[in-house]
Amino acid sequence: MRPGWIPFLIHNTERDYRYIERAGASAIKLYLHCTGNGTWQRLRSIVPNAFYLAVDVARSDSVDLSNPRGDAETGARELDKVPAAVRRLMGKNELLKIGDTAAKIRAWVDYHVAFTERCHQLGVNVAVGAVNTGHPGIQLFGDPVDQWALVQAVDDAMNDGDVWDLHEYWTADGPLVCSPWTTRRHMRCPTKHKIVIGEYGYDAAVFAPDGTPNHGWGGKLTENQYVDHIIQYHRMITDPRVVGTCAFLLDFQDKHWESWDISGLMDRIIARISECDTVLPEVVMPSRLHLPVESYVGITQTYEEHKKASPKGGWGLDFSCYTGTNVLAPDDGVIDKALDYGAESYGRMVQVNHYWGFTRTGHLSGFVSARGDKVVAGQHIAESGNTGNSTGPHLHFEVIPFSNRVWPWRVDPAPLFGLGGGVVPPAPVPDAPTPAAPVTASDLEKGRIHASAVNLFDRMARERGYTYRHDEWQEGAYTLTVVQHDGTQEWVVMKCPTGRWLESLVTFGTVPKD
Repeated sequence: MRPGWIPFLIHNTERDYRYIERAGASAIKLYLHCTGNGTWQRLRSIVPNAFYLAVDVARSDSVDLSNPRGDAETGARELDKVPAAVRRLMGKNELLKIGDTAAKIRAWVDYHVAFTERCHQLGVNVAVGAVNTGHPGIQLFGDPVDQWALVQAVDDAMNDGDVWDLHEYWTADGPLVCSPWTTRRHMRCPTKHKIVIGEYGYDAAVFAPDGTPNHGWGGKLTENQYVDHIIQYHRMITDPRVVGTCAFLLDFQDKHWESWDISGLMDRIIARISECDTVLPEVVMPSRLHLPVESYVGITQTYEEHKKASPKGGWGLDFSCYTGTNVLAPDDGVIDKALDYGAESYGRMVQVNHYWGFTRTGHLSGFVSARGDKVVAGQHIAESGNTGNSTGPHLHFEVIPFSNRVWPWRVDPAPLFGLGGGVVPPAPVPDAPTPAAPVTASDLEKGRIHASAVNLFDRMARERGYTYRHDEWQEGAYTLTVVQHDGTQEWVVMKCPTGRWLESLVTFGTVPKD
C-alpha cells in the first residue's frame, strides 16, 4: 500500500505539489476551508487514481448531533462552492469513544444513519467514523463493549461508494509492535464496505496514561526512524478493503500541529516509496498447536456446544483437569494479559499474543507468567482451576486469529490439536454392564485391571451420581481412578485394593489441590 496524505498546502504550496506528484498517493484528504480555486483540479490531475475525501471542518468538528439532515445539506452546499471537489464528505470527527454510554452510542448511530441517507439523496457519498485510535471498541482487546455490534445500523445504511474512516497511530516502538491494538485494528472491523485510514502516524499519547497530550514525531523520533515507521506501516497493510491512507499531515495550519508535519521527510519517503509495494511476511497461524494443558481427562464442552450454550460468544474448548494442572503456551508469543475477573466471566485468565492471533485460557487458579513475558510453545504459563463463572475444575481455551474478520472472531481449536472439528465429549456410560475386556501383561503391570474393576468403578460411580472417565492408575497396593459429580462437576478420587474388586472395599476421597 502506497502512502497517502492530508496536505494543507499553506507554507510552501508548490513544493508540496511536487512532493505529491513524485510520491503519488493512495488517498488524499482535503479540508475545504484551506483549498482555493484550482486546488482540487491540480491534485486530481497529478494523482488521478487517488481516493479523495473532503472535510467540512466547521461541521465535522462540532459535537452537535441534533441536525444530521441539515448538516448533510450544509456539507453538500460547501462542496458545490469548490470546483472539482469530490462528492464524498467525512462525517463527525473522533466523537466515538471506548467508554461511551449506550445512549451516546445510539445518538451517534442515529445521527450517522440520517446523515448518510440524506447525503445519498443529495448525490454525496460519506466517510463514516473518523474514529480515533483503537476505536470502535471490539471487546476482544478488553474494550467494555463491542461497539461494532452497536453501530451495525450505520454499516447497513452505507452504499458501495461509502467508506469507513479509521485512524491508526503508534508509539515510539513503531507500528508493528502496536499491531493489532492501535494499528491494523481495521482487520477486525466486520464491515462489508471499503476502509480508508483517514489518519495515521506516531502519537505520544498512544498507550500512555490518561491525560497525556497528543504530540507528533517531531522532537520524539529522528527523521530516519519516522520514515522507517511509515514504510513499515504501509508494508503491514494487506486488507483488500483498505483503499488508501492519509498521513497526519503534510504541512500544518498552526504551531500546535507542527510536530506532526512530514514535509521535511518527503525526500526520504520518496526515495523508499517502492518498498511499500511489498508486504511484510505474514505470521501465519500454525496448523498444529501445543496442547494447552499438561494432562486432562476429556473434553467436557466442544466449540459447537459453547455456541449453543453461550450465544454472546466466548466460544472454545473445555478440558477437564484437576485444579493446579500446568497450563502451557500453545505457541511462541508474549503474554498480552494476565487478569483476574474474580467470580465473573473467565475468572483468572491469561491471553497470549502469538502475532498471528491470540489464545486465551480461563478459570485458572494461578499465574506463572506476567504481562509482557515472552514464552515458547509448551512453556508453563499458569495453573488450571475453577475460578470465575465455572461449575467445576477445568481449562477453558480459545483461539482468536487476527485474520478472522467474522464475529465472534474465534475458531474451533479442536482441529489444531488433531482432535477433529466438533469433537464430542465422552458419551455417558450405558446402564448395561460393560463387556469384559481382554487382560494383557501390560495392563496387569500398570494396574489398569480387567473388566471386574471397570464394572465396579462404573457401577459405584453411577449409583452415587458420578461419571466414570475410564482412567485408572496404581499406587502401591491400590488401583485409583477419578470420577466427576454430575451436578457440581467436582472431581473425586475412587480407590480399591488391586485385585480385590469388592464394593465394601471401595472408598471415595477428595482430589489433591496440588
